[in-house]
Amino acid sequence: MPSPGPATVSCTDDTECLNGQSCVDSLCVANDGKTMCITDAQCLNGQTCMNGFCEALLLNNDAGPVDEPNENSEFGVTFSTPSDRSTARTWETLTISGTITSDTDSLEGIEVILTSSLDGTIDGTFNTETGLFVAEATLTEGNHALTLEAQRDDDRSSATVNITLCSYQFDEDFSEEPDPDIWRKFDSAIYIEDGWIDMTNNQTSTWGKFFNVAQTVQPGNLDVQFRIYTGPLEAGADGFSMTIIDTPDVPSLEKILNCFTGLGNHISPLRNSCELSVEELGALQAFSIEFDTYPNGFQCAASVNPPIDPTCEDHVAITFNGSAMPFYWFPEDWGDYEACGTPGGSWTSYDYRAENGCKYGLECVDDLCLPKYPWWDRELLGYGPPAAGAPQFWAEMENIEDSQWHDVHIVLAGTNATVTFDDQEIINATVPEFDYKGGYLGFTGGSGAIGNYHRFDDLKVKGTCYYTGP
Repeated sequence: MPSPGPATVSCTDDTECLNGQSCVDSLCVANDGKTMCITDAQCLNGQTCMNGFCEALLLNNDAGPVDEPNENSEFGVTFSTPSDRSTARTWETLTISGTITSDTDSLEGIEVILTSSLDGTIDGTFNTETGLFVAEATLTEGNHALTLEAQRDDDRSSATVNITLCSYQFDEDFSEEPDPDIWRKFDSAIYIEDGWIDMTNNQTSTWGKFFNVAQTVQPGNLDVQFRIYTGPLEAGADGFSMTIIDTPDVPSLEKILNCFTGLGNHISPLRNSCELSVEELGALQAFSIEFDTYPNGFQCAASVNPPIDPTCEDHVAITFNGSAMPFYWFPEDWGDYEACGTPGGSWTSYDYRAENGCKYGLECVDDLCLPKYPWWDRELLGYGPPAAGAPQFWAEMENIEDSQWHDVHIVLAGTNATVTFDDQEIINATVPEFDYKGGYLGFTGGSGAIGNYHRFDDLKVKGTCYYTGP
């Protein structure tokens, strides 16, 4: 039989693999289940190609070898917390505890030492009456072998648990100008050397977008923190948003961003550079939190606009699926689902009707004035007078155009969404049908006839933490 050729990732049978590896699902796999590779792209689940094998990203910090305990020791050592093969976060203070027992009645004179394979010795306290050892510590990112050892004279015994420590998926303070291959600026977005990103830089009729194009935020639960700043004009415009768009690749993301209009926190097919149809935009899977600082709608002395704002004050709103107002607010007597009427009237009039015989945001279908887009539905998100029990995804704010930095914290857990602003919870609502898809994360901001600064800084996103140790 001829000797096998050079090691390759793909294979048709075992003879094409080296070093005792087997051909499994057309890939050469070692006996320990590791997949051979040449580049990172050939590895799954975020693994990296290291020394010809797909390894977990954190394996460069993997737990080292652990001494075997003395089988004849009089001591018994057991861990209470953490459990073996568990996970934790680098910013959390861990309680590490265990119990020491002895075949003799006394625990006096026993030295108990806790060590991490990455961080070394961890200080703790040992109670010789109860046998309980307790330590509190924050650990560095990576896979740790935590070893608890009891020793008296020449006798010793130990126990070990393994734990993976995860950091933030995104952790950006923008103290240095971002790498354009990671964070891409669109339109008027600029980096400020003082250490933040500005979407409009206090210019009028401009807008900017700033998106991470190197990685996506994971689907499922979301925990994101950042800081915002706007001002100095109390009647400034227009607003800004943090947005996550679920789309397969960067080229498709760019097409979507080309449909953002001057509002900055809005996707619209009306922009000249937009190549997508209303139907394509309507099918988007996107999540946004908008900070709206300009009153829109005739109720707010902006008569040429529809009644899209739930309040004429500054407000924060959670929105979905590609529009700053995906669940359109219509007053109860706006005329939706009523017969199409006679066109005409003044834009400043509550009774103004467009050429189709319906008010702004409605279209005439079978002689009924219906919302143009199915996601614009007063009853689902509670804009204006909501249906009984409908969740409210917006909160009226005092003036936030105060030229001060404000802290924002957003948590999506299952179908529940909460928003905290300067440590005060302002939104807490549940949508049973909500399914957060993850995607590309970025910031947008825009101005109209009135300018303002629209700044972002100190972004932190918690990703899902997976155990990647031995």
